[in-house]
Amino acid sequence: MNRIEFLNNLASTNSKYNLGAGVPPLDLYPKLDIQKCISIFKLSFSKNLLHYHKTDGFLGDIAAETLLVNEKIKINSNQVLTTNGVQEAIFISLNLFKNSKIISLDPYYPGFVDAANILNCNLKLVKKKNLFNSLLELNKGDLFYLASDYSNPTGNTFSISERKQIIELAEQRGFFVFDDATYREFNIENKLPSLFSFSSDRVIHAMSFSKILAPGLRTAFIYLPASLQSKFINLKSNMTLNSSGLTQAVIGGWLQENEFDISSHLKLLKNRLIANKIVLNQFNLFYNGGFFTTFSRENLQFSDSFCDELMKNQSIAICPMSIFSNYHENAVRLCISNIDDVDLNIVLDLLKKL
Repeated sequence: MNRIEFLNNLASTNSKYNLGAGVPPLDLYPKLDIQKCISIFKLSFSKNLLHYHKTDGFLGDIAAETLLVNEKIKINSNQVLTTNGVQEAIFISLNLFKNSKIISLDPYYPGFVDAANILNCNLKLVKKKNLFNSLLELNKGDLFYLASDYSNPTGNTFSISERKQIIELAEQRGFFVFDDATYREFNIENKLPSLFSFSSDRVIHAMSFSKILAPGLRTAFIYLPASLQSKFINLKSNMTLNSSGLTQAVIGGWLQENEFDISSHLKLLKNRLIANKIVLNQFNLFYNGGFFTTFSRENLQFSDSFCDELMKNQSIAICPMSIFSNYHENAVRLCISNIDDVDLNIVLDLLKKL
């Protein structure tokens, strides 16, 4: 089964209660005026948007300002690569590190693991309780992939002490860290310092507009250690040449219009997430931000067929955790971004009674 294709198809299901697809609820976002964004951007950009462009993109200055405004981190504009979503950045990274050792957490994001398998990478999956011992196996030029904020699929977030420990190990042993920050802006409390803020020499910080603005734009900013910049550009130039000038213009204009703030427009969604957290707590489920949490039952196996029957009979879409792990047959991933607190309570009550 192509897991990413399965998840994409799940996004368009007509189920009444869709807790399966990790897609943003665009109906809670302000309407995106594409033509207005392009017009704003063209006031400061004179080149033809429809032509070929630099492989690394033409939003370097805007991307650097975005990082400064939202993360209080100052970098040079040439440390940014614009990619077709974080998925392209993942594929570039795996190409670059395919002859090195790579570690990722289990449960995992299948877009990373499946891409690693396609490229025949030397990938090791580890449980979080064994993570720091496993990181001692990495050496100079190796790679550790994680999402330090509200990860897909577990919703897990690394503490400040854990972040510092990761960076200390990376600097001591010389490996790089790919931090997938796709869900970082969906905090319902204060944000923790990013891994990139601790070390811009060891961390690849991948920030996507797919969830905070619109998946169809297929645009991400990848903030790179200086030592990896030219290697990433060389690989992208032979994969996709460059990213779309039109979508870059939409992103650039939107950022300028919003003074580079990438989260203030998410207030309605965050209010939903806060309300949903209250419901989750009533069912003793852990949640502190992002799109995801997990639900488990020791005496119930959430197989593919079971989830199919649940959707057919109850119009509830959920993802078995077996899609994201080889060890979690009694759990499901729940995406709570596309459901309100009333419906979430209905679904959890039903799952609890199964």
